[in-house]
Amino acid sequence: MELDLATIQEGDQVITLDTAARLAIIKVEDSFAFASAGLAAQSGSLEYKGIQHGAEAVKEILLQEFSVSIAQGTGALVLTGHGHTVAHVKLEDQTMTLSSANLLGFNPACLTWSLQHNSNLSVARGATLVDVHLQGSGDVLYVSHGGPALKLSVSPERPLTCDPAVVVGWFGDVKSSLQESVAKGTKELVGKAITGDFIMAQFSGVGVVLLQPKPHKDALTKTRVARGVVGNLSEKLPFGKH
Repeated sequence: MELDLATIQEGDQVITLDTAARLAIIKVEDSFAFASAGLAAQSGSLEYKGIQHGAEAVKEILLQEFSVSIAQGTGALVLTGHGHTVAHVKLEDQTMTLSSANLLGFNPACLTWSLQHNSNLSVARGATLVDVHLQGSGDVLYVSHGGPALKLSVSPERPLTCDPAVVVGWFGDVKSSLQESVAKGTKELVGKAITGDFIMAQFSGVGVVLLQPKPHKDALTKTRVARGVVGNLSEKLPFGKH
């Protein structure tokens, strides 16, 4: 796919996906927010404002932080999924929660957003300590590891249990929690006994959960590790709404 950013700036389409190259091209007419690490190229008259959210309490433990930039003006952005599948969804007076490791971009003029510390679930997922909560009507871009995300419905009659490392995010009135699965004395195929507490994410309520085919690279799967890292960080994180 040959990209002509000048043509994109003059066209009517706001979001263009290059599925082969795993890129998203955005026509910016006012502003567009994006994960700072996702910017690959730009053209036009754009200025950037960085909004960095990095709590020292978190960085000291996991050396993680999440940074959002906002492009203001007129022009075009090229955002990369760094080899992961890039997806686009248009919210229509809806709510969406995404792992900050999966968020690529969104329209800040149309969507209210905030960072949420999701306690054990975030640490168990392994890639991040925060989720990004979006609400309103507007464009959202996200990445899915290992291929397109699977969309599974959740209802009070049908809660969902899954590996927290494959959770991309969710739509609607969905609540998340952890569920322990204890495997004591389980035999591996080679005959070696293993003992440990493993955790699964459980979702209830009404909505849709997005699952990626491949887990986050640094996912943690032991309940005891997740518990030890989290502690009381939720009281120390300076997260706010925008």
